[in-house]
Amino acid sequence: QGGRFVAEMQPPMAVQAPVLQVQLAQAYGRHQASSSLVVAARKGLEEPGLASWSAACPGTWQRSEARRLVAASAAAVLVGVAASSRRKSSTRRLARYQWTVEPEKKRRERKEPRLLKSGYWQEEVENDIDAFEWFLAEDFWDSEPAPLTSTRELFSYSVLPNAKTIRFAAPEYRTPDTKVQLCKAQLPIDPADQGEDRIFADDIGTVVSQYDRGRPDERVMEELASADVVTSLESLRMLLAFLDNTMLRDFQAKGMNTHYRKGAVGVDLMRITRMDDAPTALVLPTVWNWAPKNLSGNPESGSMHNRSYDVHFQRLASGKGSPSRTRSETSEVTHYRLLLHQVGDLRFVVRAPCVATMPILDAPEDRPGQAVEISTRNRRNADELWSSVLPARYAHMQLGDIGMVARGIIDKGYVSNIQEVTQEDLCLDRPGLEEQASLLLGQLVALIQKIREVQAEPGCKDRQLYLQYYDGELRIIAPRFDADVDDEAFYERLAAEVRGEGVAN
Repeated sequence: QGGRFVAEMQPPMAVQAPVLQVQLAQAYGRHQASSSLVVAARKGLEEPGLASWSAACPGTWQRSEARRLVAASAAAVLVGVAASSRRKSSTRRLARYQWTVEPEKKRRERKEPRLLKSGYWQEEVENDIDAFEWFLAEDFWDSEPAPLTSTRELFSYSVLPNAKTIRFAAPEYRTPDTKVQLCKAQLPIDPADQGEDRIFADDIGTVVSQYDRGRPDERVMEELASADVVTSLESLRMLLAFLDNTMLRDFQAKGMNTHYRKGAVGVDLMRITRMDDAPTALVLPTVWNWAPKNLSGNPESGSMHNRSYDVHFQRLASGKGSPSRTRSETSEVTHYRLLLHQVGDLRFVVRAPCVATMPILDAPEDRPGQAVEISTRNRRNADELWSSVLPARYAHMQLGDIGMVARGIIDKGYVSNIQEVTQEDLCLDRPGLEEQASLLLGQLVALIQKIREVQAEPGCKDRQLYLQYYDGELRIIAPRFDADVDDEAFYERLAAEVRGEGVAN
């Protein structure tokens, strides 16, 4: 309409062009106009010739007064939109300009050459330890399979809270009821096999010597004397986790390996020692337990990774009832089984903890797989049993003589389901599982044989040897005390033993 009105009346060009442009801008819905359009509209509406033309045509101008006001309002709106757009664009340009011209932070100048982290020979020399050998998991991937051929329980015993040892077997497993609400309790801190107040070899020797009313059992003593390896189930679990790179991924996620601006952290896992009752055996007790509460948080507090439904569920499955308090059960009895395995060419004597045993009707005493592993999982992690670490879990079940895994699936504090899976069920679900576990056990045998070879070297005699995890590798180390460093006769004696000249005086 504005176009037809202007075409009929033929107003001055100073008014015609700006009004047409404003009307077209409104028709097409353009909310932003260029600065030249807004300036032209403003100049045309304020032209002095407009007053004389209005006086010549009073009637016609009255009819178009409303349209003129609409055009003026649209021009004012466009002027405000353009100004706001200019402010925003200028602010963005200023922000981009300030970001680009921001001065770069001055880096700290290094006067010494940078040390590469690709090998131990390029790192700082550790003056407090002697490293004898390094192991990578890839070094044992070509090992021959070593299936577990025989398993036998030597005896079982229990340890009271006052550290007294008694002949008391673990209770039988019973399936708990579903739809039972569980309460979280603080998990007891699992002690290491060897520490300042206990020695693993002495504990095993004491238990064997007091087997039958304070008298030793000759059969058990003979089996122990002919063993090649005496260790605990926790030690074997850590070695299996190292071989399938589970430990490497976990330690790397916790920041224990070498990364940016931080070196690796060494963790002493086991002590390499011997015992009098088994003079030819390699004894591998743990000095540190691989658990989440030991990697993060304060183990003495219950703030991180210390509270779980496992305590309540284990008491229900073993017939002990609900826990009497939410704190750790200090009056609990710890049950152990001493097992004898034949894996490849090695005879293992393994001390395995046991929460409950299989019912006598389901598994007779002469059948392997007497223990039951009891734990809880959230419903979101119900299928993690069949994950990529299933071969290591199956090998762990074989070494611990675990016949069944009982897991309570927790949903909002209630037991929604109970998974009871035996070794036969796992083999049916994964047909090649037994062969994969045999390959992993073969790698374990090769690793232990390598440790035995290093332990038998002359330079390792009379030294306190440890198996340490360091930056994705296992290494055999020995602490170097100040007396050893200052004593020149110590190194002369080692050199004489290496040359085969005997022990130097």
